[in-house]
Amino acid sequence: MTLSACSNWDGIERHAVRQLDWYFDDDESLVLKGRFTPEQGLLIKKILESIMDEDFLEQQDVSAETSVDELKPRSEPISQRLADALVRMAQAYLSKDRTSNSGDRYLVHVHTDMETLIADGTGAEAEIDDCCKVSAETFSH
Repeated sequence: MTLSACSNWDGIERHAVRQLDWYFDDDESLVLKGRFTPEQGLLIKKILESIMDEDFLEQQDVSAETSVDELKPRSEPISQRLADALVRMAQAYLSKDRTSNSGDRYLVHVHTDMETLIADGTGAEAEIDDCCKVSAETFSH
C-alpha cells in the first residue's frame, strides 16, 4: 500500500516510515535506498535539481544568467547526474567549517604500497578504510 493510497496518513505516521539504507554491492559500489516524508522528498528533489542545473551551467561554461532551458541537454542519463549531484551535496556539507577540526570529517584513509604508487594503473589498487578497493588512477588524484 502506498502513502498516496492512504490519504488519511498524517505527518507523524509518514515520519515514522522514513528510512535510508545503504550497502556496498559486489562491485564495491555504494547502493542507497530511501523513503522520506513528502516534505523531505520535495526538499531533497529541489536541492538535487538545483545542483544539477549548476553543474550543467558549469559544463556549458556560460553565464549564470543564461536560462537552463536555452542550453542543450547533457548526454548522461539523469540517474548519473542525480548521483553526481548527491556527491556534490555531501561535499558542500563537509566543506562547511563547523568545528576547528572539520578537516578530519572529510579525511579518507587510503592504504597502498610503493609498488602500487609506481604502477602504471593497470590492475593496481589501493584499499579505503571500511569500504572497498580503488584503482591507482583514482587515488592518485
